[in-house]
Amino acid sequence: MPPGEDGPWERAGNLLIQRRIDMDPRYRNRRLFAEERGLNWRLLHDIERAKRTNFEPETLAAVESAYRLVPGSYGRMLEGGGLEPLPDAAAAAGPLDRAGASGPDPDRPGSEVFPDSPADARTWDALAQDGHPPDERLMILRRIWRAEESAESARWAVPGAGLQA
Repeated sequence: MPPGEDGPWERAGNLLIQRRIDMDPRYRNRRLFAEERGLNWRLLHDIERAKRTNFEPETLAAVESAYRLVPGSYGRMLEGGGLEPLPDAAAAAGPLDRAGASGPDPDRPGSEVFPDSPADARTWDALAQDGHPPDERLMILRRIWRAEESAESARWAVPGAGLQA
């Protein structure tokens, strides 16, 4: 079915929109949700509005994590199931913000998300030594991650493959 005419995808997208707003009323703003959850705004737009349906399994797993859903539940929503939010304890730990990030680090009180990669951990520690609070450290790491992702996308860009006039 062409995008926009696929009932299960539209239904699942509507459930995601409601879940996003239920998580935090500020998340009526999709861009804010995307930024705070570490996902691309356009990806969220496409999945919530069923603009396309060709998502990789890893992408759907990242979406489930951002929306604090039980792993594998998006597929079940497409089959007619309902939302399957994580239990409160797991949701409080926070989702993966990106590959290599996990929930709170018991050795770093107050951190919502602590990076697993050695480079990100060194950056986190250096920012802490400079007096940056955890939320500011996370914001800085997210900016670094976005810059890295942009650089990686540019690396694989095909010259001359842009939009034609």
